[in-house]
Amino acid sequence: MDAIEGRSHDVTFDTAGYEVTVKRLDDALGAADGLVSYRVEQTEPLHYAMRYAAEPEAERHTADILPDILHAVYGDKAEIEVSPDSALPPEQSGKFRLARTSWEVSSGELFG
Repeated sequence: MDAIEGRSHDVTFDTAGYEVTVKRLDDALGAADGLVSYRVEQTEPLHYAMRYAAEPEAERHTADILPDILHAVYGDKAEIEVSPDSALPPEQSGKFRLARTSWEVSSGELFG
């Protein structure tokens, strides 16, 4: 094993149907200086909604660069919606999920 990529529960998919792990998102979003936290939700096969919090002095730059980063990860056909949020609350479980789909994805579908 080279790396832990994240939980299958947190996998999203690019516009070609390939899995995108949280590690892949984290690696790409490392280019967004000033990004404090984020959550990406894939609401439909080609639609991605990202809420994020950024340091105040980096807000404008972050807003400008995030769509380009997400298109690089998910594909040119991706419909990207990016909106700032002052704080992203945890899930009911108390955990923070950085990525998810709006539909249930089982590991059997991914690896079966």
